[in-house]
Amino acid sequence: MKLQTIILLTVVSMLLLAGCFGAKKEIAPPALIPEPTPEPPAVVPEQNEPIVENQTVNETVPPVQEASIDANLTEQGDTPLTELFNFDKSKRVVFRKVTYDKGFPNLMETTSNVAEDTLNGVARWKVAMVYIENGVDVSETIWLSKESLLCAAYERVYNNTKTNSCPVLGPFGISRTSKNAQKLGNENIIVALGTFDNTPKYEGDSVTYWKTNDKPFPLKYVIKNGSNVDTTYELVSYT
Repeated sequence: MKLQTIILLTVVSMLLLAGCFGAKKEIAPPALIPEPTPEPPAVVPEQNEPIVENQTVNETVPPVQEASIDANLTEQGDTPLTELFNFDKSKRVVFRKVTYDKGFPNLMETTSNVAEDTLNGVARWKVAMVYIENGVDVSETIWLSKESLLCAAYERVYNNTKTNSCPVLGPFGISRTSKNAQKLGNENIIVALGTFDNTPKYEGDSVTYWKTNDKPFPLKYVIKNGSNVDTTYELVSYT
């Protein structure tokens, strides 16, 4: 009985071993997946001007160059107007101003303060004048060329009304054609400051001047409008 049991166990063991070997299979290695070939970069055609989106371009605008107001003035006359009005030697001047309305004189006193200023990037004389006309306060500011004393800009306020046109007549008026005035000789004159003998007399662009070398401004000057006297100024004081 024992022998039969041993034989039976041996057969069963052999059958089990045979089944295990029969069931064992070789496992194939995993297949290798080739790496993807990189695509070549897209070729962008060259452009003459790059296209820029959503970008603000700041343009530099060149400053407007101011035309020279002295360009058309001649040198006619032997005495520059800058020698008749020495703004560099006095910063405050008072004139007695006489205007004419239908032949009747209107008398007023004007006080001007002189300073150096810059207008459109150019150095100017700034003359700020105040006076009373017909009971109303008037202010005038004029910017003058330092070379010729021609008006470069102007502002007048009268009875809350502002005007900005440069004067046409006078030593600073835009109708002037020359930087200079012509000396005509000497005259005896009586003005606000007193009596002056042998006073040098000058004329240019419908304005007549009387000026001595010891005063920074004319003792008197007369502006004509055609053959008629438009305005007369007489020097009162200066500092």
